[in-house]
Amino acid sequence: MKRVFLILAATVFCFALLLEKSSAQNTQKEEGGFKINSAVINEEREILVDLPAEYETLPNERFPVLYMLDGEGRNPEMMKTIINHLESNFQIPPLILVSIPNTIRNRDLTPTEVKDFPNSGGGDKFLEFLETELFPQIEKNYRTQPYRIFAGHSFGGLTVVYTMLNKPKLFNAYIAASPALFWDENLVIKQTPQQLKKNKSAGKIMFVGLGEEPDLIKEYNLFRQQILALKPMGLDYEFKLFPKENHNSAIFLEYYYGLKKVYSDWSPIPKKFPLSKTWLREMELHFQQLTKKYGYQIQIPEALLNGIGYGLMYQEKRIDDAIEAFRKNAELYPDSANVFDSLGEAYEVKEDFVSASKNYKKAFELAEAKGNANLAKSAKANFDRVNGKIK
Repeated sequence: MKRVFLILAATVFCFALLLEKSSAQNTQKEEGGFKINSAVINEEREILVDLPAEYETLPNERFPVLYMLDGEGRNPEMMKTIINHLESNFQIPPLILVSIPNTIRNRDLTPTEVKDFPNSGGGDKFLEFLETELFPQIEKNYRTQPYRIFAGHSFGGLTVVYTMLNKPKLFNAYIAASPALFWDENLVIKQTPQQLKKNKSAGKIMFVGLGEEPDLIKEYNLFRQQILALKPMGLDYEFKLFPKENHNSAIFLEYYYGLKKVYSDWSPIPKKFPLSKTWLREMELHFQQLTKKYGYQIQIPEALLNGIGYGLMYQEKRIDDAIEAFRKNAELYPDSANVFDSLGEAYEVKEDFVSASKNYKKAFELAEAKGNANLAKSAKANFDRVNGKIK
């Protein structure tokens, strides 16, 4: 019964701030996401969607999608905090977060029926709902990349591991937080050798975390030992324990380190200044390698190039290299007012006021068109100032 208590205690409740972004056939639009009438599980489901800030500022960009189970209470806010922190430090890319609140948790997040758990055993139907109904709606109505991450805690973690073994093509990366692997007499652990052999896991990433949880550690270790012994070809995996964290408190760290595992080699931040003369080429090669790994086109982040440009300009006093960085940014992100404003500033520092004026004007026009009043005002002031310096 202690295990039952742990599972029921896994979900906590609070409000979630969410963005409104959806409109599709068979969906009812509501603030914070949408509702979808599922024919597969015969019920209406609420779906919550959070978009990265870049979704609006970079209208031609597409983004990977993180699907999170137990998508109610504090969980969406928690995951948004994790994503925002890691992204702001260039450790992961911007992500679309899709939170899936529960209706009948025992039913959807368990793969087989177990007598002690009423309504259990609807996991395969739930995965069918994701594959045939939810994914198409998300990918039709949002600018997504062909890269999906699956995250779940407790019964949700069980669902994540079960999906990785039985339907690995549904997602590219799997984050299982404190998974309830004891389910149905260790069903998932028992099926691991056969399913890994049957369903190839090449190119997939799996993270499995556990707090100080005596009732789950035995099965965690059994699953870990199986993976270590089987050495599934192409599966990039990590198991991590979090001492002094309980079933509920561990989830934050499990999701945090899980995302870091998924994007373990993402960060291209230079270790130190001064930068080499070939820094831009090295960075381009880095993102070419990421493109190959993740299977979609990945560009150097706008904010990263911008920050490097300012470091070159003011810290290293390498104005021509700074202009190279800002020009590359303008090439990659031609719809961003900010990159042209920065390029204008670099030309102004170089005292090339004609080029500065041209780029400030471009920044003003883009910012005004997008309704960014503050940047438009600043760029216009910059434009007027350098025009007064042109002889």
